[in-house]
Amino acid sequence: MVGLGADISGTLAARDAGAELHVDLELENHVDFDRNRIGLVALHPLTVAGSPLRVRHPSGATTETAFPVHVAPDQPARDISGLTWRVGNREHRLRFDGDVFEMEDQRNWTDASFKTYSTPLERPAPVMQRAGTTVHQSLVLASEPAPSAERATRLAASPPEPPIVRFQPTDRPVPAIGIATTTHWSGHGWSRRASPASTPQLDFVLVEVDARADSVRGALERATGEANGAPLDVRIVADDASHVERAVAELPAQGVVRVGVFSARTHATEPALWAALQGFVRRRALDVELIAGTRGHFAELNRLPVGAVPEDVAMTFGASPQVHERSRAQLVESLAVQGTVTGEAARIAKGAAVHVGPVTLLPRFIATEPLPPVVAGPFAGSPPGSTDIDARQWAPALAAWTIGSAASLAGAGAASIAYFETTGPRGVRDEDGDAPVAAALAALREISGWQLLEPSGQVDRDVWLIAAQEPSSVRRRVALVANLAATVRTVVLERRRVRVPSASWIRIESDRDW
Repeated sequence: MVGLGADISGTLAARDAGAELHVDLELENHVDFDRNRIGLVALHPLTVAGSPLRVRHPSGATTETAFPVHVAPDQPARDISGLTWRVGNREHRLRFDGDVFEMEDQRNWTDASFKTYSTPLERPAPVMQRAGTTVHQSLVLASEPAPSAERATRLAASPPEPPIVRFQPTDRPVPAIGIATTTHWSGHGWSRRASPASTPQLDFVLVEVDARADSVRGALERATGEANGAPLDVRIVADDASHVERAVAELPAQGVVRVGVFSARTHATEPALWAALQGFVRRRALDVELIAGTRGHFAELNRLPVGAVPEDVAMTFGASPQVHERSRAQLVESLAVQGTVTGEAARIAKGAAVHVGPVTLLPRFIATEPLPPVVAGPFAGSPPGSTDIDARQWAPALAAWTIGSAASLAGAGAASIAYFETTGPRGVRDEDGDAPVAAALAALREISGWQLLEPSGQVDRDVWLIAAQEPSSVRRRVALVANLAATVRTVVLERRRVRVPSASWIRIESDRDW
């Protein structure tokens, strides 16, 4: 393994020992390099949430706790040498050797797992890993196997018929659907250039402006041009009250639906900045919704100190499924967790609105690092590496993923969702035309504001649907059904049976029950 200044070789061995799985890792370092942590990681599925957990410490002492139900802002377990937990009538035991381990709740970043990793975060990092040193870690997982007769019965069972999905009206509307302005700049070497074509007509356009720059007006003017008549959702990034004043002074009197403010250092709303925003907006008598929270992931919102979040104020956070991993499975599994953290944000907001976005495939920045000084352009900048291109941005499957994301977020009560950017590496359009995901955004925007219909009946975990009823019609309904599975799936919507190809989505309309 060569990269990030490291040159490491070694072996990873896994051995099935009947009721136990043994995993051993041995690595040799060939050059001096600075490292944060090296070693094995154990991922625990979300099904363990709420399960009793016994933590064994290197001292031999034990602690009785549980996997958290609510998303834990801090480590649910620390100083780990072993874990014991029970799901149903089966007990699982995991023993670690070679380092001290601890656990984090990866739902904070919309990962569908709890992660146990080595080298506690409280230890200084980075540290020098000298050439010639070795790392040796191991884990042993023991679990009571299911009876063979039970396994045989499951294997012999025929695939069940798809359940009938019925719908119940809710008292909530389908979230407003928006898009973020491009942060693309010519000369950066990106493969897809910004397009002069108009932005897809959505409910709003989100723009982040770096109020430390002298070109706040330019950022707002360009965003207005990209908005194609839609109102702006303005997110101000600032260091102090003077920056907030500068940005609010440039806001147009009309055409702004929301305004929020975030620290360039912490990427979160801080009390002094919030007070400044309230005061300057009140002084200008702007009719806008004020929002607080973070421009980063839910983790940053979840970790705000008690009292730092204003009372009865709309909350916001961004989302990306690829903070820790970039596999297809990771993207699919993240969909359910997007709804989980939106529900948690609503709990923090104590019933106030939750606005999610931007939702992007790749992270826009590293939330633990301050926003660097503005070097070009009026938009809030990002550290190097955040503009990596994910080819899946232009894949048809992203449209299905976006429908699934909207279904998850809408079901959890999101008031609005901003997706991707207009153009550039995170864009939905270039000089050649629209990406496939643009059609999905248009379909979502068509039903935004309609009465959300809640599906009942268990649906395949890889199938997502969002349905709505037009407010002015008694019976006109539209459903968007996405299939993230590797094979075709059949869905029965009340009286209607539909087949959805793999990694695709369909739109179904009816003037009566399906």
